[in-house]
Amino acid sequence: MNGPLTLLLLPGTLCNGRVWAGQIDALRAVGPVVVAQYDGADTIGAMAQHALSSVEADARVVPIGLSMGGMVALEIWRTARPRVAAMALLATNPLPDTLARHASRNRQIQDAVGHGMPFVAQQLARAYCDSNAERPEEFVADIISMASSIGLDGFRAQSAALATRHDYRPLLGSINVPVLVMAGKHDRICGLHAQQQMAAAIPDATFEALSEAGHLIPLQVPDETNRLLLQWLVHIVQPHATLAATPSRLP
Repeated sequence: MNGPLTLLLLPGTLCNGRVWAGQIDALRAVGPVVVAQYDGADTIGAMAQHALSSVEADARVVPIGLSMGGMVALEIWRTARPRVAAMALLATNPLPDTLARHASRNRQIQDAVGHGMPFVAQQLARAYCDSNAERPEEFVADIISMASSIGLDGFRAQSAALATRHDYRPLLGSINVPVLVMAGKHDRICGLHAQQQMAAAIPDATFEALSEAGHLIPLQVPDETNRLLLQWLVHIVQPHATLAATPSRLP
């Protein structure tokens, strides 16, 4: 596993690769980029397996996860830690599901059955922004497009995965690779304090709070997301690039 590191982008709930559209080209400057697909998986463990199956079997990865994707990143560490060189956790909650959140998702599923995924996406757009923040039309359109692409069956599968996820807090102290934790100061889904606590529990964590972001950090503040990721990644990727450039044996 001495080749270039693969940056593995992990979307959140009702998100697809579009949520990373502002990052993909920028991140390719430091290494190969793969956007994970979950293929209807209904557990976080199955999502992690699907994500890793999209990467070369001998490649080490830097999982970069948003929200549910951050949980998938933690699951990759739990089940395949020799493959993980570093992790970035954006708007990530390491706690198990709560009855209140489970009930809220069930109500959203019923709304989707009765009114369609665009209706649910409109509700999510309000939750993803600060209550007083303007919601640009393009931002709302992106959320509607992604939710419609995932569809009702995909939403049900993701809801089941979230409901049965692990409590990842006991795992945090074992993470012995660099971790970047990025939190939006206006995140009403995960909350700033919980993410600060998560970062404090990880031995080699860098914590960044983004003053203009809510929950969907890559969509809301793409330039700031890129700046922080690239600033952090240069210290992760450079040593591996040097190693990869050194011949492993004489010709």
